[in-house]
Amino acid sequence: MAVGGRSAGISTMDERNPEQMKPMLVLLNSVTPGFAISLADDHKAYKIYPDQVKDLSVSFGSTIDKEDLEYRKQHNMINTFYVCCVPSFPNIHTFSLPAEGVYIDWYSMATSLDGFLFWAYNNWVKDPLVDSRFRTWPGGDTYVIYPEARSSIRFEILRDGIEDAEKISILRAKFIKENNQDKLNKLNTLVGSFDKITQPQNLNNMVEGAQNTFNELSK
Repeated sequence: MAVGGRSAGISTMDERNPEQMKPMLVLLNSVTPGFAISLADDHKAYKIYPDQVKDLSVSFGSTIDKEDLEYRKQHNMINTFYVCCVPSFPNIHTFSLPAEGVYIDWYSMATSLDGFLFWAYNNWVKDPLVDSRFRTWPGGDTYVIYPEARSSIRFEILRDGIEDAEKISILRAKFIKENNQDKLNKLNTLVGSFDKITQPQNLNNMVEGAQNTFNELSK
């Protein structure tokens, strides 16, 4: 079903492999042709029906093939990455380094993705103010804010990273408009240094130094 040329609904799927997805998509297409898919993907299952997966999030460290990413961007599809219980870096668990929340957003910019997906915002455990663990899952994996509209350090740091990402987009557009190739190259080199899947030994210094350089470029 479509409204105004766009799909009126979206089916969300989580880490299904191609063998599991294909018969479901065949059935879905037979009933509602063109129904959009949102997929958290760690199997490159998006390749089966690339035009239906309108919202794609790949696991951290995985990649969307270059030609596929270009195609998806040309067709205004959403492309992000996600973390969950794994990896240990980068993440926003209660024991994660605060700088990891900023690193996440710089990584999304360095890899030309649209952002970041974290599966749970407020899926609280029995006593979330005392113990953030759920069974064997890492502490904080099921929520990033607390009851009664309480925020958290990790959520606020993640917001800082999001603000950085927005500023990067604004500055890139500004430098291109002004034909300021020197500053544009410096900005792109700075952002590109965050395209790493292993934890830098000097993570805090790396993030702080990048933000300082970034602020200098903003002047």
